[in-house]
Amino acid sequence: MHAHNVCARGMQSQLRLPASELHAHRWMKPMKRQETSYFLPDDWILWHSEGLLEAVKLSSGEQIRIEGTPEIDALHAQLSASVWDTLARFEPLVGQLRGRLQEQALQPLTRATLLRGSGWRQLFVELTAQCNERCVHCYAESSPLRTEALSWPETRDLLHDAKALDFDLVQLTGGDPLISPHCVRAVELANELGIPQVEIYTNGLALRGKTYERLLELGPAFAFSFYSHNRETHDAITQTPGSHGRTTRAIRRAVEDGLKVRVGVISMPENRNDATKTLEYLLALGVPRASIGFDRMREVGRGEATIAETDTPSLGIHTGGVETERARDFGGTAAVSYDGIVYPCIFSRHLPLGSVREAGLAAILGSAEPIAPRKRSLLKASERWGEKLSCWECQTRSVLLDGTHDAGRF
Repeated sequence: MHAHNVCARGMQSQLRLPASELHAHRWMKPMKRQETSYFLPDDWILWHSEGLLEAVKLSSGEQIRIEGTPEIDALHAQLSASVWDTLARFEPLVGQLRGRLQEQALQPLTRATLLRGSGWRQLFVELTAQCNERCVHCYAESSPLRTEALSWPETRDLLHDAKALDFDLVQLTGGDPLISPHCVRAVELANELGIPQVEIYTNGLALRGKTYERLLELGPAFAFSFYSHNRETHDAITQTPGSHGRTTRAIRRAVEDGLKVRVGVISMPENRNDATKTLEYLLALGVPRASIGFDRMREVGRGEATIAETDTPSLGIHTGGVETERARDFGGTAAVSYDGIVYPCIFSRHLPLGSVREAGLAAILGSAEPIAPRKRSLLKASERWGEKLSCWECQTRSVLLDGTHDAGRF
């Protein structure tokens, strides 16, 4: 990020401020003051003290700092319109902050407000740790030998909680969710509850027979993992001979039968030069261009041992789920692992929030536990977490929640 300093000096007479200066600038060293932390949906964290407002825009990591006098209560947007307009001319980010202050009410910065953001949008449910592949990069370290899994009562309760919390999307994942005896039943219940979107994230190897016929009737969306147009490369990554052909057939069949399909390709050293041909291969299968995403390998699970920098072209965006109206907002995601542990994201396994085997999902996600100001750490988030967590959102949560929870495996 580039440093931008913008100062409006000597304006007190023109703006009728009772003190000497008013400043608005980015990336200046914080001053030591008594502070109160706030969350401004859906994209800002603010720190306020007497005469000083500092804010970070979570989606970009940009920061601004507004200095005034004790009489200026910038936090509650009581600066006059002329002051805001003048500041915005020097620094457009100030104008964006003003707009949010006018539209949204400030909330205390707690675990719940940070995780929820503007609303719950995506819940990942790992039905099982078992998988019929053993991919070299798997964040969950799944394999055919794993036995951990959610029970049906646990899965049922999670779906009821997802409905009560108004999640836009539930993604059934794993392991491979099609191996779970509860997968079809979970889709049936989600439909009955009226959860807007249900997606099954799978390699497609078990998408056949009566399971496929019933899912075709229920109509969930499907997300397929795929690694290369080249058979040998794909099978080497999955460590499962024949997986390339079986996944290809599953994708083709789902597309031909009119199911909603997207494909996620993880870039790693083995397939780093295959992106263009893999894209062409998937397009030939009938997958829409907008539904093909490329993402980099995360340094989580088995990926930690095999991580390497890649030069994959930017051919798409892999969100980990179906796009929703709130998909670009900060927060709103949660994940429940096959052992019942709740995380902010499937890749944030260093930030356990609780267990559904001890408390309900709503109670875990709704915690009013306050988050202490961690401005200095937040500014350095990308330095600390950049290699392990590729998105700013996960980096931000890691820094802010790291002070209230065990950092675990990291």
